[in-house]
Amino acid sequence: MPTYEYECPHCTNSEGTALRFDVRQTDYDNHIVRCPKCRSVARRLISAVHNTFGFRLTDRSLYGGVNDPKDEYERAI
Repeated sequence: MPTYEYECPHCTNSEGTALRFDVRQTDYDNHIVRCPKCRSVARRLISAVHNTFGFRLTDRSLYGGVNDPKDEYERAI
């Protein structure tokens, strides 16, 4: 279930910026979200998505790499 970030246009936090909060929603939920503090309609923020499906240095590669299975085989012999 995705988590969306919302901002209340009327409330501020202790730093003086707009109050932001997260809401977990499905596609079937009501998309009108109210501020937990003042109950006014909040607006959903667009945020950057970070890639959690990328490759790491320790992942195996089809063309050889850090943990190439061919290297592991040669070490075992």
